[in-house]
Amino acid sequence: MAEAARMIAGNDGFWRAHDYLFANREVLAAGRMTFESVASAIGLDAAALSKAAGDPGNRARISE
Repeated sequence: MAEAARMIAGNDGFWRAHDYLFANREVLAAGRMTFESVASAIGLDAAALSKAAGDPGNRARISE
């Protein structure tokens, strides 16, 4: 999700997502985190965040 946020909002988006994911790592680890909750918390559009997360370029970048 952090990399998807970077695709939408640049480095600022990445770090907002990173900080949110880190602060809420228990929810993330439990599998209860949604694109909607992350997007709402960091000020991004949930549909755009979900789409960016599924982007093949995003997946390739993460695999690197």
